Amino acid sequence: MDKIRLVEKLIVYGADMRGVHDRFMGDSALYEKCFLGFLKEPNFDALERSMDAGDYVQAFEAAHALKGLSGNLGLIPFYDVLCKLVESLRMKALQNVEAEYADVVSAFHLLEAIVAPDASDAGDGVAHAVDDSGVAVSNGNAGIAQVREE
Repeated sequence: MDKIRLVEKLIVYGADMRGVHDRFMGDSALYEKCFLGFLKEPNFDALERSMDAGDYVQAFEAAHALKGLSGNLGLIPFYDVLCKLVESLRMKALQNVEAEYADVVSAFHLLEAIVAPDASDAGDGVAHAVDDSGVAVSNGNAGIAQVREE
């Protein structure tokens, strides 16, 4: 996936690309590498195994790690869903953890869809642009990211 297209999709998704730009010092190649690595993060499997086994201590550890990673990557919608699960697990308030975990799984599938090749790559009906300075914008969305040309 080209870097500009990934940034555009993440802007539409609701990622904090302005914060990411600063955190990654404008290095879009590094961000892309980290984002793609995040999608293969072993803590997703650990979270699934722990939740299936009812091991909420291990589930907390995996969810907490994913929360930190997603926050650093500016994946705010995913981060927000994880926060609910992490706090329930931390407080041992288990009455809603299965539903919160299901929300995490659904949110993760949305992230996977960002990099999945599909018909939307041919034109998703969302206005995208890159201005003269290389800043990606989408439908006037306040989130922007500097995209360095390679």
